[in-house]
Amino acid sequence: MEECPKCKKRYYRDFQIGSVGYQKTQRNCIQKVGGLKCRGKLHDVLLDWDDVLPEPDYSKAEEESTKSDLAICMGTSLQMRPSTSFALRAQHAKKLSLIHI
Repeated sequence: MEECPKCKKRYYRDFQIGSVGYQKTQRNCIQKVGGLKCRGKLHDVLLDWDDVLPEPDYSKAEEESTKSDLAICMGTSLQMRPSTSFALRAQHAKKLSLIHI
């Protein structure tokens, strides 16, 4: 996924972006703003080890994790913070499944 920092448009891709850690992807935003293309410099939205989960994603993840009936963590060692706590925060979850790939 890529995001434009200028207009916040997100692009969901069916190919690998080629970068991690909020790096520029060499593509420009084509979203129309006021009749003109935004042309903001797109960046990936893939977290690296030291990156924080940005808003609004953090708040949404926190909210949804507290409402879940099942928490599934795939391909994780539960070391990426703050993501580690979302599965454990699932107050209504009756089940927690860890799948190591």
